[in-house]
Amino acid sequence: MGYLKELALVITEHEGDVDAIEVYSIKFHYFENGGVAATLNTTVDNNDLSPMEKLAALDYTGTPAVRDQLVMLVRSVIYLCEKVFTESLPKEFDANFRVDYTDSAPVNFRIDGFFDSSTFYTLPNEIQSATLGHLRPGHHAALVDCSSIYITDTYAAELSLKAHTDKVADKLGYSSDGLLYKSFSSDPNVSITSNGAVKNDSTVESLANSLAKNTTLTPMPAKSARAKDSSVRAAPYSKRTRK
Repeated sequence: MGYLKELALVITEHEGDVDAIEVYSIKFHYFENGGVAATLNTTVDNNDLSPMEKLAALDYTGTPAVRDQLVMLVRSVIYLCEKVFTESLPKEFDANFRVDYTDSAPVNFRIDGFFDSSTFYTLPNEIQSATLGHLRPGHHAALVDCSSIYITDTYAAELSLKAHTDKVADKLGYSSDGLLYKSFSSDPNVSITSNGAVKNDSTVESLANSLAKNTTLTPMPAKSARAKDSSVRAAPYSKRTRK
């Protein structure tokens, strides 16, 4: 089993602020069998499952699919920043990466450059969020979403993102079905008109184009699971909590 539970880019207005104004979160799921097949939960309607539960039910379908997922993820980030956010970030803000560990991580495990703290991050009560995409390599999976005070409505944001990714997928010959949106099931028949195209001259856009053409991904062997440690360690830059 893996050690990382979540990797987050946390943005606050000022250094030391408790509430974040924007968070890009990558949450990881590790498959117990360490392989490409998932165990599908058939006791609950798929539409009632959370995005993470849907992620846990995905099978690995090959490196071309992972490439497609990565390209669509980058495109979603570009579109979110340029077309969905109602405002830009303030001229001055604080940003840092923070990690949360799984219970499988040894108590003394710490990524270089991160230090322990008593909190991870907190979000204002009314903050909205949107799913940006997922990755399903051979031995684990990851779900990426963004919470931001500049997203006015989760459902509207995800509908707009879906319309854009459908358009991009059609252009590139990819499949955009199955994106794990939190506010609705990703049905090919659910669509709205995109409110504009993103600029094609940005650095991230160039990265997406490069990934679409050249990326080859190969899954790495899974690490064996280790026994859980009973101690507690917490950190916002390096955090784990235990029940």
